Amino acid sequence: MDFDVCDLMYPHGWWRQFKPPDVWNKKSNEEVLRPFFDALEAHCPSDTKLHCAIRFGEESFGEDQMMIYSGDLVTLSGIDKSESILSRKSYWEQLNDEVYTSYQTYAIRFRPVNPSNKFSGDEWASIVNAVTKCPVLEELEIEIWRSIDSTIIEDLRLSRLSVLGLQISGTWDSKACVAEVAKIIREMKTLERLVLDGVQWEDIMIQELFPSVSQTEDQSMLKELLWRCTRREPLNEVFITLLRNSRLKTIVLQSTYGWFDGWNGPRNMELSGLIGIFETLQENKYLKKLDMKLFGIKVERSEKRKIVEKLLDLVSHNFYVEEIILSKELPNEYRRVENQVKKNAADALKGMELISPESCRVFLCGLPYTGKTQLRTTFGKERFLKRLVYQHKNIARTSGIEVTSIDAKVAKLSFWDFGGQVDYHFLHDLFIPSNCEGGGSFVLLCSLVAKKDEKVIFKDGRKKEIAFKSEDAIKEELVYWLRFILSNSKMSVKFKPFITLVFTHIDFAPKEHVASVKNSVGDIVEALWIKFGNSFQISFDPGWSFIDARSKESVKPLFQGLADNARKMLQDGPMVYQVCVEVEKILMQWNEDNPQRPLIKMSEFEELFKKSPMSIQVKKENKVQELCKAVALALHDSGNVIYFENLNFVVIRPNWFCHDIMGRILSLDAMSATLYNGKPMADENGFIKMEVLEQILDGSYDDGSIRKREREVERILVEDLIQVMKEMNLCYEVAAENRRYNGGLFIPATLRNKAELGMEKDKKIKWQVQASCSDPPICYLGYRLECEDQEQTVLTQGFFPRVQVEFMKRFQSNANCVVKHNIISLRFDGKEVIVEYCGKSTQTHSYDHMDGYIDVLVKSSKSKAETLVFTKKHVLGLIEEVCYSANIGCPGVLLVESILNPKFVEKPSGMQNRKNQAVRVNDLILALKSKFNMLESEEPFNLDYDHEWPSPGGSSKAQDLLGDDEWQRLIHDCFEKFVVEVTIQHEALEAVQAEVSFQPDDDQSKDVSNVDANENDLLGSDPQNCLL
Repeated sequence: MDFDVCDLMYPHGWWRQFKPPDVWNKKSNEEVLRPFFDALEAHCPSDTKLHCAIRFGEESFGEDQMMIYSGDLVTLSGIDKSESILSRKSYWEQLNDEVYTSYQTYAIRFRPVNPSNKFSGDEWASIVNAVTKCPVLEELEIEIWRSIDSTIIEDLRLSRLSVLGLQISGTWDSKACVAEVAKIIREMKTLERLVLDGVQWEDIMIQELFPSVSQTEDQSMLKELLWRCTRREPLNEVFITLLRNSRLKTIVLQSTYGWFDGWNGPRNMELSGLIGIFETLQENKYLKKLDMKLFGIKVERSEKRKIVEKLLDLVSHNFYVEEIILSKELPNEYRRVENQVKKNAADALKGMELISPESCRVFLCGLPYTGKTQLRTTFGKERFLKRLVYQHKNIARTSGIEVTSIDAKVAKLSFWDFGGQVDYHFLHDLFIPSNCEGGGSFVLLCSLVAKKDEKVIFKDGRKKEIAFKSEDAIKEELVYWLRFILSNSKMSVKFKPFITLVFTHIDFAPKEHVASVKNSVGDIVEALWIKFGNSFQISFDPGWSFIDARSKESVKPLFQGLADNARKMLQDGPMVYQVCVEVEKILMQWNEDNPQRPLIKMSEFEELFKKSPMSIQVKKENKVQELCKAVALALHDSGNVIYFENLNFVVIRPNWFCHDIMGRILSLDAMSATLYNGKPMADENGFIKMEVLEQILDGSYDDGSIRKREREVERILVEDLIQVMKEMNLCYEVAAENRRYNGGLFIPATLRNKAELGMEKDKKIKWQVQASCSDPPICYLGYRLECEDQEQTVLTQGFFPRVQVEFMKRFQSNANCVVKHNIISLRFDGKEVIVEYCGKSTQTHSYDHMDGYIDVLVKSSKSKAETLVFTKKHVLGLIEEVCYSANIGCPGVLLVESILNPKFVEKPSGMQNRKNQAVRVNDLILALKSKFNMLESEEPFNLDYDHEWPSPGGSSKAQDLLGDDEWQRLIHDCFEKFVVEVTIQHEALEAVQAEVSFQPDDDQSKDVSNVDANENDLLGSDPQNCLL
């Protein structure tokens, strides 16, 4: 019954009096339309406006020859802000919903009396006249699916309608008709929202609506466009025309075909087309939001990194759009682009004066005792301590990160000395300039002297001739650091990190061997340049790359080279806000005057900000607070301070926090040797009692194993330091009432470093809960997340502790979540999950995993579908979320998903045993598609395809490995390819027939029509059935 829905939606009041006659009692169209006319002429409540839809339809038939009603229709519905949630939504808002439900579903429908299913010309004239005169009509919807008298559209007088929203859909009559309607729409003075829903010749409509900027000068009211595209072929040029010529505030692009019937939808754009779209957006100062969530984009995995890099460059500069929602078909790494746009929009400094930066960070990287601290000392002082290399243990090792600033005339160089011990590598991840737009400058130091257990190796065991590293050892060391730096540097095409390669301790080589050593190193660098040249700007010169870090004369050319690099970075890099440069200088003076105040409250930071000349322009107090936070965030991104939005203070000496605080906490050698009340300070699960941590942080605890620290700072609260650690995902605070851990802090970096032992013995993991015969069937799933580019990037050990913290934050309160070194064990709602950080350490070094990846093993008593959703969203999704996070992620890494052999999940084994028992999802899909050739093969597509695992893995059905959703997506992609191939062959046949001079006989004509019919049948059929 038509009015049943109406009764549900509008059970009381104004709407009931305009219900059409019962479907069984309709006698004439006049009787049907009478309440419609009454509604348009009535005085509706003040808080109600009307939405009207008119459809010129026709009858059609389904596959079973049953008639599908698509005749003429008129509907009315209200936009009533006092009623239910659904009725409060405008038609525009409903179309934006991912699950779209037509307004007509909940509207009062006025249909012609059967069997005509059409209103007459006079009846349509009356309908149009009533609609045109209605004073409370706010939104109008026009659907045309058959030829109609052009006077009907003319009678609507669209240009005179005072509606805020308009939808156009249907096949229409001709291109000329569409163009004429577009011109009329441009003349509508009140129109704010326009919906183009499956309009034939939609490209003509767009080009006529937005012909050029000069012709849209008067189009000031139209703010929002929702374009639901129907064409399968790419429309890149049309989109660019739209973005270049329109002055819209919001554009929503959707693909109509397939989103709601299980299809993957048409690909209206190639992935590379996004670059042209974003380049055009740089020129558009009007658009604020671009929503492409339900828009079909063809994803080419091979070009993913280049496109992400380019898009990040484009949205970082001169970009005015405040919100972009990319297609949900795109991989998660594209969320980085969305996040960058949001960050730009939230920048309160936007619009303030920009100048060239005046300072540059230089990061000193390398293994312990390569000369980093000595080089920094030599750069900064006139006198230098000279020590022999075999006495290097007398030089205090760098704990965490130490920072020294030096004026190089062309710029201020800030040298960040990274502690070489693996214990501190997780800190390095967080301070490489991942959010800095201009890349970074790195000095990669490599000692040429061979060492074992941090002791120099001598030839023949006698302390006469020092042994030098092999070429493989040198290359392995450099490759590790280059991968580490690239993995933690922001992806960019325009701004590549500067890498300066420096080799120390060449002075310990016999003079007759120096030339050969340099030549060997030169060959290594040349090979690295070939491998990494597209990712870095690598500097190497035999004249200054081999140094004695103790000698000022030796390092002077190197310092000059770093200064030249800095000048180039500052000249070619992005501009910075002048107010940030001013505040940075004020903070430098503050640090000199107040050496015991490395941390200040936000209120104090505001007072320092007010000393900046630029702050004079700010009058309102709330604006000052907003700008202060923005300045603090900008200085955090450039490495000058540590600040997060949730903090009410700013760490204005990052080196103090990294070296004095984190270096003190994370000195694993000291922590493992230190007892508190007879027990180790940090237990085997990485938990530290709060009272112990407080004594360590304030310097009051000393049992002889931790070097006594005098109280160096004033007015520092332990709670503030812990808050900084929590914001950086360095720790997780456990509630005091937690019985398992009895309160305290979980600091994963304090877990005993058993990586080397674990690699040698390859410990096996096992399920905690063993299934019994009476238990329901068990489902096993296994996945692997690894770097897409394993040659140049790596998931470092510094990344996984932050993942552990995030799992504790998400699951510790309502699930059994336990962490150990490189392991997360989780039991939640009938599902047991093991997350393991894996990789193979090098034979010569154990400082990190060279091939780090993460395996996820899931055992579940729930259905496979439910388990798959949980795994994808809450486990794999969580890891990806951390990886792609702006503050705690790996900005240079793109993750790729693989499927583990289920046999090695059901019976877990050591990581080495299952290392080769994984297949990348994309590789499996490509393997399946390669077997698809419906036109040439007698057995075109084998749905029972088995994937063969390396021995002794056996085989698994591809459909079981991929899961139902991915399998259906594959089927539809293959079917779509088949339709294209059939179309191409049919067009080729027509071309051949056009070339011959004779007319085809009846049989030939019949065959051609059959090809047409078959093709049309394919387009309207279910792909799964076709392939079967």
